[in-house]
Amino acid sequence: MSISLNTIDPARFSAKEPGEIITLAFDFVEVVGSQALSAPQVTISVVSGTDGSPSSMLSGSAVALGSKVTQRVIGGLAGVTYKLRAQVDAADGSRYVLAGLLPVRVA
Repeated sequence: MSISLNTIDPARFSAKEPGEIITLAFDFVEVVGSQALSAPQVTISVVSGTDGSPSSMLSGSAVALGSKVTQRVIGGLAGVTYKLRAQVDAADGSRYVLAGLLPVRVA
């Protein structure tokens, strides 16, 4: 089964519609190389607009998949831009963070 990923480039994801269910990917290959990743966590906050419960967009837990951390995202309010922050631990004991903006828009 193939997973379609909306990959961060470099700090902004493509816009999503409120009704879409998508998987976002944060690629840590530049900093971790081929090290194993563990303890992935993704958090979300509002950058612009108003949403009283942005964390309700996170569907399930973040997953470490190769050099990527993936997170399923649902819902969101049209006109709001969210900041997603992925944190992961590397096999050498290092901890890394990537962040990206996700605008929610109606096409």
